[in-house]
Amino acid sequence: MLKIGLIFSLLCAPPPPPSIPDTSVLREIILVPIPSGSFQLGTGDTSDPWFEMSRPVHTVKIDSFLLSTFEITQDQYQRVMGENPSLMKDDSTRPVDQVSWIDAVNFCNRLSRLAGFDPCYSPSSRNCDFNRNGFRLPTEAEWEYACRAGTSTRYNTGDSEQALSRAGWYIGNSRGTTHPIGLKEPNAWGLYDMHGNVWEWCNDYFIEYSKSEANNPTGPRYGDSKVLRGGGWHFPAAGCACAYRHRGQPSYKLSFVGFRVARRQMPPRPLPPRHRKRN
Repeated sequence: MLKIGLIFSLLCAPPPPPSIPDTSVLREIILVPIPSGSFQLGTGDTSDPWFEMSRPVHTVKIDSFLLSTFEITQDQYQRVMGENPSLMKDDSTRPVDQVSWIDAVNFCNRLSRLAGFDPCYSPSSRNCDFNRNGFRLPTEAEWEYACRAGTSTRYNTGDSEQALSRAGWYIGNSRGTTHPIGLKEPNAWGLYDMHGNVWEWCNDYFIEYSKSEANNPTGPRYGDSKVLRGGGWHFPAAGCACAYRHRGQPSYKLSFVGFRVARRQMPPRPLPPRHRKRN
């Protein structure tokens, strides 16, 4: 029993840190402020079976937060975690792939420590503490809100497949592989590759939508699978839409799945009190 327990603990342990932490990666992971607001999450399109799990459409309010401009690259992942698990290794500026949800949150915690922030994820339960200032995965609602960037079309560039081709790599233009980050058009908030290239892990467990309005929803505390958003290089156009939802087991490692990181929008520091002028 002792031997079995030892093997289990080794399998569940997070990967060892790189021998020399590379803090320069912190300057390269650029986060942009996403403004607070409300939007219609999901879609009201009842004619397309692709969006069965994206209904009913409902109003969601989102507080401001920070989101990385790009998907995490292979080079950045290597410098933080000490390894590159990707299948598509010809160019280290491609998004990292073959990372599980567990790998992604381990990256977030390690990046937080590297920056001197409080890690958001519990090492044991991997539940997220949204009050901490460290890096985390975006919630599903945050992800769709940021992807849309104020639009209500199928893609943030329009409704047609031609519009998608301007914004992302999918089965129609990817030539069967990932591509370096940032080669397509950004959305109105300066975010690249929100459509296609690699699917992106979200923080939430997958659950069916309700009709109720929601304020900063974070999904259920327990579940079987995690939300994936954005579509990937291998997927048809419909699956790269803003509203399309997919899911995967937290341990899945696939050549078309990666992630980007988010952070809480911290309030500005109060200014020091002004000294009264002497008469």
